[in-house]
Amino acid sequence: MKILGIETSCDNIGISIFDSIKNTFVFNKIFNQLIHKKYGGVVPNLASIHHSNNIYEYFKKTIKKYNININNDIDCIACTAGPGLFGSLVIGSCFSKSLSYSIKKPFYEINHLEGHLLSSLIYKKYNINKIFPFISLIISGGNTKLIFSEKIGNYKIIGETLDDSIGEIIDKIAKKLKLNYPGGPEIYKLSKFGTENIYKFPIPIINNNNLNFSFSGLKTYIINIIDKYKKIDNRLKYNISLELQNTLSNILIKKSFNSLKKFNVKTLLISGGVSSNIFIRKKFKTFFKGKNIKIFFPKIRFCTDNGAMIAYACYMNILYNKYYFPNNKLNIFINTKWSIENV
Repeated sequence: MKILGIETSCDNIGISIFDSIKNTFVFNKIFNQLIHKKYGGVVPNLASIHHSNNIYEYFKKTIKKYNININNDIDCIACTAGPGLFGSLVIGSCFSKSLSYSIKKPFYEINHLEGHLLSSLIYKKYNINKIFPFISLIISGGNTKLIFSEKIGNYKIIGETLDDSIGEIIDKIAKKLKLNYPGGPEIYKLSKFGTENIYKFPIPIINNNNLNFSFSGLKTYIINIIDKYKKIDNRLKYNISLELQNTLSNILIKKSFNSLKKFNVKTLLISGGVSSNIFIRKKFKTFFKGKNIKIFFPKIRFCTDNGAMIAYACYMNILYNKYYFPNNKLNIFINTKWSIENV
């Protein structure tokens, strides 16, 4: 089975084809919008306009480059239906549904967060019957969630941010330090030159029983430190970046470990754009070494929003979720706040 996956929930356009027989991707193309850099964040209406103006051309160039016959080389189409930005979701869904209708192929709607969650398993060796139950930590620009799962298509949110997402605090501190957007890669690069223990940041709601996150107080605390300096020099950037990554890693590890103990689970999946951070990955691997916990990270190329994770999530649901069916009607389903609990 060859599944075309299309992702347009935010500013990226992701197009990919997953070949389930060969267990590989024919291609995985991600088209980024550089226009948002000068605004220091994603501007929703610009994102949807860009999608509208470019999605067909991107698709046409991609299938031509990889010599894809859309009638013979695609068995079904999967597209992100939420959560995400309404305008971006509409463009992707309308394009995908129109394509599926024109070539008479089944059309599947995929939850964006389920795509991230299952991306941790792409190209990994595992026994599907032994991997469950698992805890999933999704860390991205828009989400910070802990999710408990006993099977594909069945998810329960057991912890989430009460205010800012982890990606938001990183971008906002980066902006305060006058760094480029997105802030994650900039913070990571600068942290390599930082000195340990120059600053000590607070760790909010870290008790054992509460699995929720809160980053707004931490954000304000760091901004107040930066505001005390008349000049933002490199040394300040280095040390703030290092301690920010240390603090965020400690919060994520503590919450994840508490959730694993609470639910008596031995498998942890970590995904989302922030999971590409090498510093955070190393911290997790060091902490869990020797604790008899299996940790799955996506390959770096599957961390950011991409079509591969959508195609793969569709495949996993077709294979293991008996309640998963295509939507072959002419209408499209869009839900900007589609909870992963309701897939």
